[in-house]
Amino acid sequence: MEGIHRIKSFPVKDIGTMEWFSNQQEIVKLHQNIISEMKDGDQSLTARIIQEEGTTAVILQEMIALSVWKTQVLTEIKKKDVLDQVFPVYSILFFESVCASVLLSVMYCNEADLINMFEEEVLCELVDHCVQHIVLLIGMTNNKSPINLQASTLDESLSNSQRIVQFQRDLQYQVCNILLSILRLVIDHIEDLSLSLVTRLVQYHDVAMLLVRLVENQAWISRDKEGNEIKYNDTWTAAHPEDRFILGKYEAQTWKMLLDLLMHPKAAELYEISVYRKNELLKLEKHLHEIIIDQFPALHCFRQWFAQLKMTNGRNVAPKPLVLEMETDSIRTKLEREDWSAITEQTVSMLNNVDYLKEIAAKHSNIYVDFEKLYETGRKASSGEGNPRLCSTCDSKAVFKCSRCRQVWYCNKTCQTKHWGVHKKFCQA
Repeated sequence: MEGIHRIKSFPVKDIGTMEWFSNQQEIVKLHQNIISEMKDGDQSLTARIIQEEGTTAVILQEMIALSVWKTQVLTEIKKKDVLDQVFPVYSILFFESVCASVLLSVMYCNEADLINMFEEEVLCELVDHCVQHIVLLIGMTNNKSPINLQASTLDESLSNSQRIVQFQRDLQYQVCNILLSILRLVIDHIEDLSLSLVTRLVQYHDVAMLLVRLVENQAWISRDKEGNEIKYNDTWTAAHPEDRFILGKYEAQTWKMLLDLLMHPKAAELYEISVYRKNELLKLEKHLHEIIIDQFPALHCFRQWFAQLKMTNGRNVAPKPLVLEMETDSIRTKLEREDWSAITEQTVSMLNNVDYLKEIAAKHSNIYVDFEKLYETGRKASSGEGNPRLCSTCDSKAVFKCSRCRQVWYCNKTCQTKHWGVHKKFCQA
């Protein structure tokens, strides 16, 4: 657990440096710990500590920094095709999905206290970031091209820039869907959200209209190079005829958000349905057939809602009390003021350094070596082999556990004392 305290946010100019990679490596280890702890359906102690320590805000900042880096630096790198090797770029891009996955896991494990996990302005940053990626997902699915399931970035006919584009496209789709899930967790708690944040979701971002576009685009259905239909559910797989109308998890989450944004009184009373919005919302009706409702019975209320909507010219909302918000510079706005030309030049020079490439390859492979050790420990724990317990402070072999809660293990009294500042917050007699 000691790694949680080593995680920090970095200036965007340091993305890709050795120190930055070490920081990301700690985040990867946290993700691996959470996965290992949840493998049997148990709650994750790591996720709880991350939430207690406020590390989620740091991870969010790292994720936003990577998103801006892609726009400002990677765009120029692809345009000029100046890299000798693409592996470092793959590694940098990979960490965006890791940050998003950690954030989703921590929010899922601490869902009961989700709203208190973030300060208001941090939650606004998270919502804005999620919405931006839903817009990206809409753009990616507006004009679908056949997906080559056998595509490889090792194809020698591709230039380095083309390899990066291919890798980035596949990973971007994954990140967008993870952030869709994160936004669903936030909207699930719409009753507890501030009026300011609900207004931001309903009026400023008009999330309902974005979700309608995702349903219309059938964002999780495509075709492969042979013309066969494929569906996305974390990976692209062949869609058998009998599975055509099975509701995937991302499609189900989209319908759940529409249900909350259009039906929940707190959101509905803020949402003015113009003639344009009425026409867009009614496009959902053709997608809401009996097979979908059988799988998600709560959607049945949309049937009556659509019938009522057809009989009106929309819906006006009563004037609401003035909501004053103090506008501050967002993380993204601050980052966009950087000297990106200088940062790009520095990044290209660094990524083409031979010694740097060797060190990055070693550092990246160590992540998976550590995970293999973690997996083997978990396997022994489930099978009863040896002593699988690890110290919660230093990850050494543990020999005793906390005498109060009897859940957390340590190798010696020094490590227990060192960890008490974290553990006392949730230690129960």
